[in-house]
Amino acid sequence: MVRASGPAHQRLEGPVRTVALVGGLVAILGTVLGAVVAWPDDWWPRHLPEPKIYMKDVEYGSSFGVPVAADALNHPPPDVRFACADRTSAWLRSVGGVPYWVSVEFVLTTERPESVVVLGLTPHVRRITSPPLRTDVQGCGVPTALIQERSAEFVVDSQPPKLEMTDERGRSVDRMGLNLGKGEAADFKLEAYAEQTGGVYEWTVDLDLLVGGEPKSLTLSDRGKPFRIAGALPDSAPSVNLPARLQDGFTHCREHPQDPSC
Repeated sequence: MVRASGPAHQRLEGPVRTVALVGGLVAILGTVLGAVVAWPDDWWPRHLPEPKIYMKDVEYGSSFGVPVAADALNHPPPDVRFACADRTSAWLRSVGGVPYWVSVEFVLTTERPESVVVLGLTPHVRRITSPPLRTDVQGCGVPTALIQERSAEFVVDSQPPKLEMTDERGRSVDRMGLNLGKGEAADFKLEAYAEQTGGVYEWTVDLDLLVGGEPKSLTLSDRGKPFRIAGALPDSAPSVNLPARLQDGFTHCREHPQDPSC
């Protein structure tokens, strides 16, 4: 058999070469797209990270309103030994108790290339009817300390809810006006309480931001749920004085913070 040659054979080379070239380009493009899809976010972020709130500490105070009779608190669990300790606070919350004071410390961080401006805080409050609180549990009072962070004092039952902010120097401010760049962080502290007796409230606070000139907000909450706070019960309510029943524990817990009773 004689193989075809000449002009006819040469005419076939052009289309074949074109198809091969297009196939090669498609293969290269597929490889590049696959690499982009699989590229780790920390090498080349496909989506810019949003600013984040990290909770440092939440304190619930040691004075509570609880929905049980005073007699129900006569026999605390064996590990509830100290009047003013986190374990005791957790026990009171487990029986439905609502604190009279809450302190939240948190950090705002950003990895955005553009600036993040902290404008201020917007509170959201809802009064709730349950649980009906029956007994006043007296603790050790509200701890006092020198506040070095940017802070806010939040009165949940004022109309409208009152939120007074101070900067890191302790000066009263209407707006935070704090500007964060990539990799920077800012500490905040918020203390909340109710001034009137008897009410129970759910609350969250929005941290108002400008991210690259666009308004955004981050919500400060109790692990995705609203915080709860109560106004102190009236003097006529049954009362339990925990410091008179339990050990003080202040020195012990300071020296032994890993003790489960602290």
